[in-house]
Amino acid sequence: MESQLSDLNDNPYDRLSPFEVRELLLDAAEKGAEERRSTGKEANVLDASRGNPNFLNTAARDGYNLLGLFANDLAREQTPQDMDGLLPPKEEIYRKFDEFLDGLQVSSTFGDTATFLRRAIDYVDKELGIAKDEFVAELVDASLGGIYPTPPRMLPAAERVAQQYSGHVLMGEDMDLAAKFDVFATEGATAGIVYTLNSLKTNRILHQGDKIALITPTYSPYLELPGLAENGFEVVPLEGTQESEWQIDDAQIEKLKDPEVKALFLVNPTNPTSVNISPDSLEKIADLIKTERQDLIVMTDTVYANFIDEFDTLLTEVPRNTIGIYSYSKYFGATGWRLGTVMLHEDNIIDEKIANLPQEDKDALWERYKIKATDPSQLKFIDRIELDSRSVSLSHTGGLSTPQQAMMTLFGLYDLVDDKQEYRQYIQDVLKGRHESLYKGLGSSIPPMATTNYYTLIDVADMAEKKYGTEFREYMEKNLHPVEFLEKMAHDSLTVLLPGMGFAAPRWTIRVSLANLQENTYEAIGQNVLTTIDDLHDEYQAPPAGGGAPVPVDVYA
Repeated sequence: MESQLSDLNDNPYDRLSPFEVRELLLDAAEKGAEERRSTGKEANVLDASRGNPNFLNTAARDGYNLLGLFANDLAREQTPQDMDGLLPPKEEIYRKFDEFLDGLQVSSTFGDTATFLRRAIDYVDKELGIAKDEFVAELVDASLGGIYPTPPRMLPAAERVAQQYSGHVLMGEDMDLAAKFDVFATEGATAGIVYTLNSLKTNRILHQGDKIALITPTYSPYLELPGLAENGFEVVPLEGTQESEWQIDDAQIEKLKDPEVKALFLVNPTNPTSVNISPDSLEKIADLIKTERQDLIVMTDTVYANFIDEFDTLLTEVPRNTIGIYSYSKYFGATGWRLGTVMLHEDNIIDEKIANLPQEDKDALWERYKIKATDPSQLKFIDRIELDSRSVSLSHTGGLSTPQQAMMTLFGLYDLVDDKQEYRQYIQDVLKGRHESLYKGLGSSIPPMATTNYYTLIDVADMAEKKYGTEFREYMEKNLHPVEFLEKMAHDSLTVLLPGMGFAAPRWTIRVSLANLQENTYEAIGQNVLTTIDDLHDEYQAPPAGGGAPVPVDVYA
């Protein structure tokens, strides 16, 4: 098999997104699989390249499906036609739902789901002070999807549940602080990132040429977004190292003192290194913000917070400065649902910055938002994000679809009423088992650092050196591109992983997702990494025809 690298110029793997490299690797794996099948051998591709989990929460989905059945039956009751319905009245809607659940309670299939729904409604009534009729009516309307999201930013009860759930997951002892954060429901964390960044530019808070600090290694789009022509930001990396267990030291934090650094973006817990940024580092960043950089904007992606027990966040340390981005996708196995939130404290520096803009900028923003408010200057930034997400003029029909908001609400409530956190413990145990299986295959002990176990980085060059010495490592680094190593493994071992360098990790690291394959599969993946190193060493040792020095490694020999 000939490497696709030969069809490209100037080491394109150094600039390609790892998720584009993935497509090349999948193609190499499929060609390898076809070759095996042609000889009658079994061929299954092991794709551990993306973070789409193969686990999911079924309990909340059962609740959603039963809610939909009830809502549909109630709507159908309003007309004589079986195929037609009208939006159901809200009067005594909880009583009707309670009777519906009574009919399910005796069923071994749906009894537990009925119990969950009752517990969820009681929780909202007692803990959040939302009347049962009011809450069930919102859920019913939302599940039917018959009304525009109103308000477009987020349905009222759904927002309150999202606040409570966010406090539970992200804020620990400071859980009550979550009620001070306004929430915008978005199509996953991806949309939240894009909407927020666009609004920061639209509202003259960020400008082309501004410096944006990133804690690295990090999720590759955060590395790629700043350099896009429409953004034109300069990235200032705050680099973690393997020796420091991927934590950032004081010298890196010092970079934030530069007044030209306008914002700090971080994924915490991290991707691909899967560690919680230490309380010490976060405290130092927070102290710097409080004393010297009160103007610094922080955007923290907290998608993996559920997978680590001791989670710390700048949302609680410097709430005025911090924008929170969260997704339900990973923990609940809901990447296809596209459920995420943007959180912003009601007293925040972005609103303050907008109020202090030069008059020329204020006038331009007045013109932009004048169709939405009699006094556009009073619009909060969190509302501007929603307005900008639909180009202002279409924002009255914007917002996350109401069925998505209903599902989001039930996911959040499931975790809130799960007193023993059984689902959380189960998922954490599953990931831990996969992590252990991978390192068993590698013949190595798991790194001692506390991680989410959602991803792991393997330093291939380091493993090659430990097994075969420094000369082989140097030879491999000189004659082989890291992606060629992955391409060989994809073709020969049908195993697809991602290059760590695409996440600003060390050049010869590879990222393994522990989320999407069965536990015993990861032992095979670890063995396949070693086999690829072994095969390359065999080729390295093979004497060339006619004698002389070893020829450069042909990864597709």
